[in-house]
Amino acid sequence: MAKCPKCERETDHLETVQTGVQSANLYLSNKEIPPELAKIMRELKTAAIEYSDIEFEGDGGVMDYKCPFCHETLFGSEDDAVEFLAGIKSD
Repeated sequence: MAKCPKCERETDHLETVQTGVQSANLYLSNKEIPPELAKIMRELKTAAIEYSDIEFEGDGGVMDYKCPFCHETLFGSEDDAVEFLAGIKSD
């Protein structure tokens, strides 16, 4: 298993973060809400919401590969990230 060079925790995956644009439709939820939650939501003056038709379009910009524990960026390329997870040493 790969080990993060920053926090030294073992991991079998990395988080990915990519720049781009996300679009979606926002609706007030029509799902049944438990009465105790509905009361809290009224007190907080908030509503249950749902998103649909979520789309993401990468802009060809930054793609970071981060440790899922310390969230430090470890790699900027997919090849390096895969080699790290596979335990392949790159020269």
